[in-house]
Amino acid sequence: MKKIKKLTREELKNVKGAAGIDGPVYIYCGKNRKWCEKGKTCISSAANCDDFVIPGEGGGW
Repeated sequence: MKKIKKLTREELKNVKGAAGIDGPVYIYCGKNRKWCEKGKTCISSAANCDDFVIPGEGGGW
């Protein structure tokens, strides 16, 4: 299995631009996990991305 390289923010922007995608980039997080574009992280597939609180933007876990 190939090791998945974690892309930097700049590389992600380049990938989005090259692919012509304006929406969220699909990132495979593993079984029973999903990518949360809002928090730029993987969360449990049962969790709601809208409930995700970004550290430093008020609120908390």
